[in-house]
Amino acid sequence: MEQFISPELPREFAAGIRSKDGEVIAAPMASTTLIRRAAYERVGPWDVTLNVGVDMDWYARMIEAGLNYQMLDNVLLRRRIHTTNTNLRFANEQSERLHVLKKMLDRRRAQQSSTPIT
Repeated sequence: MEQFISPELPREFAAGIRSKDGEVIAAPMASTTLIRRAAYERVGPWDVTLNVGVDMDWYARMIEAGLNYQMLDNVLLRRRIHTTNTNLRFANEQSERLHVLKKMLDRRRAQQSSTPIT
């Protein structure tokens, strides 16, 4: 994904954005993901109750399910950063990201406690 700052943003607002204009981010993005039906059914649906961390939650469950994935070197998405971006609107809702991380840790602990010690 390549991000660009929307030209109509006030300069002082744009200066406060952590993402830089033209920055390329190599990360799994829900909007650029192609998933085989069998893989999707194995992992389960996206958690639509979340405002942020939706892709982080799904990709964590994908890895936990032992699925393989591949990142392409190509830029597949140009993301315009504007005042109504979800990540900007919910920037103060870090508790959702922490909730996703806690669920990941809980699943990992449950898996480790159910694994027999040999």
